[in-house]
Formats: sequence, C-alpha cells, structure tokens
Amino acid sequence: MYKKSSIKFVPQSFLCELPEAHSWDDIDRVDNYNRRIREKVCAEIGIALKDAHKIKKNDLKDYLLSHPKVVDDVLAYYKSLSGIPYDFSRDKLGEYIRAIVGEMSFPKDLMSFHIANVEDVKCITLAICQHYKSLIENNRMYALFRDSKTDKYSETNAQLLFFCMAEAYCNANNIDLTRESDAGWGELDFKLSQGASAKVLIEMKLSSNSQLEKGLSCQLPAYMQAEKGHFGILMIILTHDRDISRVRQVVNQSSVAKANGDAVKDVMVIDARCRLSASKLK
Repeated sequence: MYKKSSIKFVPQSFLCELPEAHSWDDIDRVDNYNRRIREKVCAEIGIALKDAHKIKKNDLKDYLLSHPKVVDDVLAYYKSLSGIPYDFSRDKLGEYIRAIVGEMSFPKDLMSFHIANVEDVKCITLAICQHYKSLIENNRMYALFRDSKTDKYSETNAQLLFFCMAEAYCNANNIDLTRESDAGWGELDFKLSQGASAKVLIEMKLSSNSQLEKGLSCQLPAYMQAEKGHFGILMIILTHDRDISRVRQVVNQSSVAKANGDAVKDVMVIDARCRLSASKLK
C-alpha cells in the first residue's frame, strides 16, 4: 500500500507504447494498426468488418469461449505483432516526470505578497520564472525533459515541469494558474491572474522552435490582445549551441521594443544545454 492505494507490480518488459496519432500523418499508421487486428478477429469469427459493431460484447464473449480454436488463432496473431518495450531510462513520453515533480516539496511560505494590482502578480510571476530558471540551470532539471540518447528536448515536458512547480506558489498566494487557455488565437501556455484586472501571460518555446522569432513580435501580442493580458513573458529554453544566434536575435528584438516604449513584454532565456558533471570540469 502507498498513500492508501494498493500498488500492483508489472514487469517493465510487458509495457509498450500504444500507437497514438499526434499529427495528421500519424492517423493512417494508427488506423492501420487497429484495422489489422479488427480484420483478423472478424475473419476468424466469419463476419464482415462493417458488421462488427452489430455484435454485442456478451455474444462475442460467448462465441469466443465456445470456439477455443478461434481464440488460439487470435492470440497467435497478437503474438506475431512487434511489441517494443517502453524505454523507461529515456522516458520520452515523460511518464516519470509527473511522479518526480509530484514528490517535490516547495516552501509554501517562500512568498507571501499582498496582491493589490498587476505589478504584484507580475512580481510573483517573475519570481516563479527565476526559480524555474535556477532549477534548470543549477540543479540539472533539464534532464526531466531531455532524451539523453537522442539529445532531443520535449517542450511539453518542460511546460509540465513549470506547471507543477508554479502551481504550489500560485496556490500559496491566491493566484489563478491556467494552462493552455484559448481565447481565440490558439492555446496560450500559461496565464497567471487575479480577476480580470491583473493578467500575466507566459509563452514557452524551445530555442529550436521554427516559430521562435515570431513568438515575441506576433504570437505573444496576439495572445495578450485576446486574453486582455497586462504583461507577457516569452520564455526561451536554450537547448543547443546552434540556436544561440537565433536566441540573441529575439533578445535584441526585445531590447529595441523596450527602447521604443514597449514595457509590457519581456524575454527570459533559460540555459538547458547539457552540462558536464563537476568531476569532468577543467
């Protein structure tokens, strides 16, 4: 038992990644996988695939129990399918990150502001972002969203880590934290607010994102207009040396905008590049 729930142990080799469609290109692959199995079952039973939905589950169960040869053939077909065990060491789907972050303890009394206006919400948001930056740059938390074998980063897992950390502080300071809200221009990554009079928006992007340059000039302003935001932050996760020039371009773009009187948007760069351990430093 753990936290009043029973734990059932299953060998990791039994667990494989189910086929999921993450884009239009994936739909045919997933559909074909499921169709092959359905066609095999229908062929063994002796019905057309288009009529499969007419069979009740109890009738199908009774048929299979009374025809063991059919069950054996279906099981043999399942065994012929290639099942690749999920690689928990790489954890590309972030299955462990929820458990790891969920066990983290954040001091609830770290911040206890008196929230009076948008500047207070902005102050809390910047403090949260700075703490997130410190965790990644100084405590190697980038390992939670970086695949050590392929050196690829998951933007979704980086967002999940931020959400899990920020939620504790927002709850402690009576700040509403919203993830992936959509007011008309697509899904905004994060919104921290208190009522309608204080809204701070955060858009997070990996430095490799093809829309990085448009994040500050187009995407964030559109979100702020739709959400009626008062301050916006473009958070850039620097992942590789090759992206440094692109990141600098966005930072310079922000500096020019500030010089021209735009004080409602800012850029924060977080260095998530893989670092050598202290023992290997020269």
